[in-house]
Amino acid sequence: MVLDHAPEPLADIAPGEVVRFFLGQDDIAVVLAPSDIQRELNDPFARLVLTPGHRPKNLVEVLKIIDLATGADAVPGQRIYRIADGGQIPWNDETATLDRHLRIAITRHRGEEAELFISTAPPFSSETIFLQIFAWDPKSGAYNFYERRRGVWSWAGSSWQALMEPTRGRGPFDSHVNGGPVMKELKLPWMHWHSQSSQIRDDIFAPDDPFPKDPLWNSSNLKGAEDLELIVRSGTARWTRSRFDRRTANGRLSNAREFLRQILTTTTVNLACSPQPSASLSDDDMLRLPTTFFLNSDCLVGELALPATLSRAKTPASFYRAGLEKYEVCLRDGGNIFKRDTHFAFPVPEPSLEDQMVLRELLARGAISRRLALCLLMVDFPNPVFSDRRATLLEHIPEALVLDGGADLDGRFPAAVKSVIASKGADSAEAEFTMLWETAGDWEMEFAARVDRYWALVLARLLTAEGFDAFFQLAESRRRQFRNRPLAEFGLTLPVATKLDLPAFLSLTEQAQVRPL
Repeated sequence: MVLDHAPEPLADIAPGEVVRFFLGQDDIAVVLAPSDIQRELNDPFARLVLTPGHRPKNLVEVLKIIDLATGADAVPGQRIYRIADGGQIPWNDETATLDRHLRIAITRHRGEEAELFISTAPPFSSETIFLQIFAWDPKSGAYNFYERRRGVWSWAGSSWQALMEPTRGRGPFDSHVNGGPVMKELKLPWMHWHSQSSQIRDDIFAPDDPFPKDPLWNSSNLKGAEDLELIVRSGTARWTRSRFDRRTANGRLSNAREFLRQILTTTTVNLACSPQPSASLSDDDMLRLPTTFFLNSDCLVGELALPATLSRAKTPASFYRAGLEKYEVCLRDGGNIFKRDTHFAFPVPEPSLEDQMVLRELLARGAISRRLALCLLMVDFPNPVFSDRRATLLEHIPEALVLDGGADLDGRFPAAVKSVIASKGADSAEAEFTMLWETAGDWEMEFAARVDRYWALVLARLLTAEGFDAFFQLAESRRRQFRNRPLAEFGLTLPVATKLDLPAFLSLTEQAQVRPL
């Protein structure tokens, strides 16, 4: 979360104040009086900490105040999670100066649902290290986002500011793009997180470093990322339901493009990878690759139940190891360069959980039919992320929809798309959608057959050195597209193919061929 760059918006604010500063909307930070805090903010952090007049300077003080709270607003349950993008690089003379970007995430609970999230880094008693909090406000039906900076607590907006101009993509919403919890490495093996797949151990610290004995680092409340995944999924679903509830009235869904842009465009991503550690691969192994690199299986097969048959994608590990060598893959952060891969092999962007949750609600609320949703996602389906082609369809989405099982959108959208084919061309996304929509006979089995034919080509190309080399280049291309986004905070998050020259970003065709975008 970044409040601003220049000028410093809190420079003239006295330490101990609470301000509102919505980057993109507010020109200056506005000091909030106690009555403003009580009226505007109803989440646990506001009610337990700010409203009573507490002004904690660091994480230790925040937790002490929350621990002492009682009553209906109390959040006594606590879970702690470790993450470090360099958390699998042991300490030695070569890595002694490396910033491993060690952080912890803390959740506070009344039951299983997390009401408050904290993100920070050591030292936990610091009054200057970043300290960011977001908490659920039942009155606004959204998360409120806070940051302590220069001794001042700043309310940086609620989830609603993530969705609208001029605050969209600004402040905390450069990473919390759609206003919900963010866990980039969401799925097994939870790359970079302390988890059942791989632990962040004390050997990343110098032998004489006292930090591993810190009570928050070695807390009995320490949990693995497999636990946090469930909490993030629940929190994302909670916010998504609230969005739909607040945008629904009289059987109509307003701001329809706000929701459909998460189906047709890449607003944000998660990061997927092989479950296999890169360093343990031998030439005799087969490397398992994430299905979501090749198509949006979570939505097409998971949410929409397209009856395609997707066997596991595998390639000889010797091909992958050769690619690491050929393109001189390294981890690079500042002046530190290490000729090595990330701990888990083949990390790539994949479609985000929050986009999947929006699709689920669109279907459940009757805003879109299953057939129309399948037709939308079948457009350019070999490119599950960063598809400029599929994104062009957003302009034809109406501003409001009748919640009638999708009949309203079925009646309007295909007609609007078909009407512009003459001007857009036979190779346009509009023409492709219309071809899908007008598929005669058993359209569902035809879609599944197309995906099955594509998948067979993918699997065959993965078994040739030339074919995998093209997919290796595509993976690097998508990683470079990810690095252009604010969510790419740390150099160690993804490897860099230093000897791969890509004049243009790459895309994948339905014939499993890699081509310039």
